[in-house]
Amino acid sequence: MSQEKTHGRNIFATILKVILITVMVIVTIIIGFYLYLRFAVGIDVIDIRRKINAINVSVDETTLVTQPFTSEDAQKGFSIMFGEENNIYLDNGEGFVFNKENFEAGILASGEMQLSANQFGSCVALFLSNYANKNINVSEVSIGTELKQLNFTNFQAVEENINVDVNAIVKLDFFELKSKINEFNNFFSNLILKYIPDNIYVTINSLVTIQNTEDISYSVTPRNVIINKLSLVESQEILDLFSRLYVSSENENLRDTITNQFIEMLFYGDGNGGFLSAINVNNFTFIESDKIYIVLKNI
Repeated sequence: MSQEKTHGRNIFATILKVILITVMVIVTIIIGFYLYLRFAVGIDVIDIRRKINAINVSVDETTLVTQPFTSEDAQKGFSIMFGEENNIYLDNGEGFVFNKENFEAGILASGEMQLSANQFGSCVALFLSNYANKNINVSEVSIGTELKQLNFTNFQAVEENINVDVNAIVKLDFFELKSKINEFNNFFSNLILKYIPDNIYVTINSLVTIQNTEDISYSVTPRNVIINKLSLVESQEILDLFSRLYVSSENENLRDTITNQFIEMLFYGDGNGGFLSAINVNNFTFIESDKIYIVLKNI
């Protein structure tokens, strides 16, 4: 009887030993994999989860977008650019509707038109939302772009140039990005995918410098991109993280990519072009009176 008990204890001890060894091996592999990612690849999985959790925090748009566009802004903006009878943005009885056909056939009302940031921004927002190819592209991934707010600040006339800070709040949609990540179908991509939100808000701050010439001549200096309501430091860390994970070009900086492509959407851009290209404006500048206005020139 005692031999049976001893034999039973030996079997139990053996099983326990196997379990302990297995657990130790698994823990060692996990720690080793973590250390490899952390020091060889430069990816800290724990830090990644912390940062991704930060962008998943729900954002109340009404508290972030403090100067939203109105239907009156868009109506006034299109009237300034195309005249009172433009029929581009009309109330059909159920709400205001953007008419692409009338927009594309529109003829500018004068050689010089002056719009506030809200008037100009509301028209651009409708333009972006009604043309599917007007998105920010990162490493061949299209990110849906919805303009929510636009401000012109800090007007400065410096010698022959005019400097204006162009600040915007944009809602980015990650549907296509998540689809691309899903195609990798590996442990790391599946882990990341669970924590990437459907969309985020970014506040884009940049300096636009207008050269006082007859031809179109301006430059863009990206300042910063702030995600949701995070701090500047937290936002930059997240942008750096996604640059390392999913940006294909070593020379592509997400802050600069987002800023430059957004400014191209406002004004002129290669490929998809921008709003001013679409309405055939030859040049633009800024002036300051009671507020800062953008001046569109068609001369």
